[in-house]
Amino acid sequence: MLKKLAVFFLLIGLAIPSSALDLGARAMGMGGAFTGLADDVNAIVVNPAGLTSINRESSLIATRVSTDRQSSFIGGVENTPIGNFGIAYLSSTDQASIGSLDFSEFTSENVVSYSSQTVYLSYANELNKVIRAPSSLGVLSYGVNLKLSSRKFNTSQGLAQDAGTNVDVDLATMFRPNDNLAFGMSVQNMMGGEMANQSGGLTASDGQAGVLLGASGKLLDGGLVWSADLEEIGCEWRPSEGLALRLGRNSESVTSGLGVNYRGFSVDYACVQNEGLVHYVSIAIAPFAGEAGNKQANLPVE
Repeated sequence: MLKKLAVFFLLIGLAIPSSALDLGARAMGMGGAFTGLADDVNAIVVNPAGLTSINRESSLIATRVSTDRQSSFIGGVENTPIGNFGIAYLSSTDQASIGSLDFSEFTSENVVSYSSQTVYLSYANELNKVIRAPSSLGVLSYGVNLKLSSRKFNTSQGLAQDAGTNVDVDLATMFRPNDNLAFGMSVQNMMGGEMANQSGGLTASDGQAGVLLGASGKLLDGGLVWSADLEEIGCEWRPSEGLALRLGRNSESVTSGLGVNYRGFSVDYACVQNEGLVHYVSIAIAPFAGEAGNKQANLPVE
């Protein structure tokens, strides 16, 4: 069955975007390889099916501050008898990558920054609970994102041009054949991510459709966690209780990080070299829960 699953993942990997987004310090310390792990609130963005592995209500607050990009993220996950629900808000202003966007009314010289706001509404559940499949067959989870987005372009004259709003959908799944192995897949932006201003015809096709694939596993009785996407790979080693060391690699850089946890309070740090040094710091709080259900506050600083 595992061989068939591996072939399935390879065959569907036709349009594959990178999953190394601006995630929290834990995920970034592992190279951004999170599609097959997806076991904290970052799963809302990468693989919502992973929300089923969060056994306590959790929340995440993150921000990135740099000369060319600022972003903020707030999200939370709630466990219910009918599945896990997530909600998140992501806001960003980008000056570095506006040249990759498709402008129909402005040239690249006129547009100096690009801002976007996206609301994620997520749901995840275990298919085994729906069809009453025995746990010996493994656990299959599914997840869905409904994304409500709006964008604006800011010109050198200080004017903001509304780029319109759109609705998009992510569909995701995770399969855990046992406690030490997991496979993840996320089909992102199934509606193409196209945005248009009906009055001006301004479009931005930055949210392209694609597939994220990943796998993760545990070794040494769970003391070593590895995670691999198609372009990212990383690992997390826990040499002692409350301490985690991380190392990763993506298509552009080597990443590293560490985390310290004490009675549900943890601090995580990651360092990423990508056209300059970017530091990520996360503060996690999980009252009445262990390390798996952390509430987090992330502060990446470049």
